[in-house]
Parts: sequence; C-alpha cells; structure tokens
Amino acid sequence: MLIVIEGVVTPNKQKIRPSDWAEMLMVIIDNQDFFATAERHLHQCDYKAAAVYTRSAFEKLVRKYCVKKKKTLVLKPRIKDYSSEDFWTVTKSDVPNSAADIETYRSLVLNAFSHYNTEQHEIKAELEKAIQAVKNLKKEIGAL
Repeated sequence: MLIVIEGVVTPNKQKIRPSDWAEMLMVIIDNQDFFATAERHLHQCDYKAAAVYTRSAFEKLVRKYCVKKKKTLVLKPRIKDYSSEDFWTVTKSDVPNSAADIETYRSLVLNAFSHYNTEQHEIKAELEKAIQAVKNLKKEIGAL
C-alpha cells in the first residue's frame, strides 16, 4: 500500500509540506536531551536504559564535534557503517582532560551495559561516573 501525504494544515490554516514536517521532526529528535533522560532512568534504577542514553549523548556529541571541526574520517559507503569509535578516534586527542575517563567508561559501562550479558553486574556508581565523564567531555568540547 502506498500512502501519499499532500500536506498538513495547522490550526491557524497554515499549510505545511511533508518535507517541512520531516525537518521539524528531525529537529525535535535532534534536540532531545539525552543527559536528562539518562539521569531520569538512573534515578529509576533502570541502569541499562541510563547507559544507552548516556552512550547516545556521547555519540551525538562526538559526531557533531567532527562535523563542526571538519575532522577527516575514512570514507564509508553508508552513514550506518560508521561507529562511535570512528568519531572518537579523531576527537580524543583534542580533549586530553576528558579522554582517559571516556576511555575507561566506554568499555566498563557504556558498551557493556548496552548489550545483553548475564554476567555483567550493573553498578550505579560507575554509571554515575560515566554520565559525569560525558558531561565533562561536552564542556571541554564546548570550550574548543
């Protein structure tokens, strides 16, 4: 089945084209505060969700930094072929104050909690430190 959307009309009779609607949705999604969501899940003791949102904040942060600073990356055929490692590799030398903590918490918390592993015990204190490490990275990147 094919659905064709002609456009959306707002309450004040303004017509919005589908492409405008898609752009508005992209802005809404891009403006999501992953830190607030991570901390909300942390306080609800949903550590896996907190780790996933912290990882998303990290990935968004390093990708935007690479675009802003025009960092050189290996060309890949599709955007989905890039990983956070691709962006982090070219970013970490620019953020010496945050790099060691990010390296520690990426492997200890952000990667481990994001996957199913019955042997991994989710530790609240480590997750809190991981969230703070990514926030510190955001501050350091903001100063560059």
